[in-house]
Amino acid sequence: MVAQVNVFLAGFSAVALLVSAWLPTPAWACSPVGGATRTVQPAHADKGIPINAEVRVRYQPNTSAAAGFVDGLPAPTLVDAQGKLVAAQVEQRKDMKATLYILRPKAPLSPNSTFTVQDGFGSKESWCGSFDAPCVSAASVAGSFTTAAQADTSPPFFVGLLGFDASWQSCGDSNCCGPFAGYQVALQWGPATDDSDAKQLRYNVYRMDGGKKALASFAIAAVGSTVGGYLAFASNLGVLADGDYQVCAIDLAGNESCPNGSKTFVAPAPPAPDAAPDTDGGATGADAGDAAGEVKAGGVDADTASEVATDAGAETVDFAGEVAADGGTASDGAVEVQDTTQSPGKPLPTPKPKDSGCSAGPGAPAGGVAWLALVVLVWLRRRPA
Repeated sequence: MVAQVNVFLAGFSAVALLVSAWLPTPAWACSPVGGATRTVQPAHADKGIPINAEVRVRYQPNTSAAAGFVDGLPAPTLVDAQGKLVAAQVEQRKDMKATLYILRPKAPLSPNSTFTVQDGFGSKESWCGSFDAPCVSAASVAGSFTTAAQADTSPPFFVGLLGFDASWQSCGDSNCCGPFAGYQVALQWGPATDDSDAKQLRYNVYRMDGGKKALASFAIAAVGSTVGGYLAFASNLGVLADGDYQVCAIDLAGNESCPNGSKTFVAPAPPAPDAAPDTDGGATGADAGDAAGEVKAGGVDADTASEVATDAGAETVDFAGEVAADGGTASDGAVEVQDTTQSPGKPLPTPKPKDSGCSAGPGAPAGGVAWLALVVLVWLRRRPA
């Protein structure tokens, strides 16, 4: 009987361990994903690109180790169909999350020709590395594109920044990447239009106090936070201080349209205690109503911006996460993870733990099966035969 029980328990333990290994085991709460992501504009295989286009390559590290890798990367290069290097002026920009290189060819590109972007990212994919396999620099192809027959010298048509939409968010513990309590603030604008491919349009965000300072370059959406911590991490502008801001539309050729001047943002007061949402990490609109869920700042709310976008004949664009250029995908859980359909100026999704690679804690379901098997095994072994 004992032998039979032992055989049964051994089989049960093996199955439990297999189940434990198969079931997904979340990372510790709010731990970032590994590696780095790369996005390129023009996107791979794009056609009809103006012969005076810029090339933009963005590298976003997701860990401190990956940040060192990104800092050590050489500037990307552009080569023609014969492999000849294209002479270009190289500009490097950094925002709160990533390093961006802009290549501006010194002469117009050959019309109706294919060009290739090369770099040291070390991967043909748009992401590299993990906790177990860090990014390793090596020559790689970031993408290629084909030019049109002419240049683009006309700036986009753009009405500029309309206002701000502030949504109260709160979380009481680490299960939802807290504690935090503050406003997530989305800058609102209607989509720009252009005589070239509309999906190539991007937006630059500037803070105007004491000079014109770029906060986000070539963005599709712009979201900040009135507090630091997770809310700032889940946005592409970081902490949004009170002050004047301007949004400009820019096309692939670098033609920028900056109408409508700037608008002033002043952080709204926190909602009254009786209107404050539950601190469960969820969105607050349904819990607290307009007082906490949709607080308007700057005189324009999300509905108004949506109507403007509709009136302007908005075309949907590829949204590659935060301030990513179009065309990239990344590893599961990365900040820049996928392309979705979203109109310019629309707020980013309400931050949830999954958006930053954070989770409720270590993997209890799978681990629990294995521990249960172990407990049963010990208990039955101690029973008299």
